Amino acid sequence: MIEQRRKRVRLATTSCPQCSEIGGLKKIIFGMPSADFDHERFIAGECLVSEVNPEVGCVKCGWEGSLK
Repeated sequence: MIEQRRKRVRLATTSCPQCSEIGGLKKIIFGMPSADFDHERFIAGECLVSEVNPEVGCVKCGWEGSLK
């Protein structure tokens, strides 16, 4: 079986597809956040996880989606 490797995107240097700002994209983590959740590095998503959740979000304009 061939393993597909996803290209890693550096969110710190990638511009937002909606507002074009650099530095506002963060990975969205879904599920109930713990007390030590790092709000500086991640965006807290909803508690329920589904197959269509966005992967990243912009803290500057509120955009959420995927960078595929």
